[in-house]
Amino acid sequence: MTEGQREKIKLRATYFNGIAIALMAVGGIAPYVTLSQLFRGHGTVEFVTVSGTLLSAAGFAWFSLKLHEHAAGLLDKLDK
Repeated sequence: MTEGQREKIKLRATYFNGIAIALMAVGGIAPYVTLSQLFRGHGTVEFVTVSGTLLSAAGFAWFSLKLHEHAAGLLDKLDK
């Protein structure tokens, strides 16, 4: 494997890892902040709002994890 190919693999892994971090921040953490603001402002929030927000956050967190795993798999190619 040439040095150029190794650098391309590193670049792709960094790209996927960056997307995973952004997804976790926006889709995995931000909904919890929104819920805390809703509870603070209104005192009561509908079940559909809470469950939908938590399911959405879980989905983003899962997808973020899968992207991290993909990035790690790309880096494993460097050992070959």
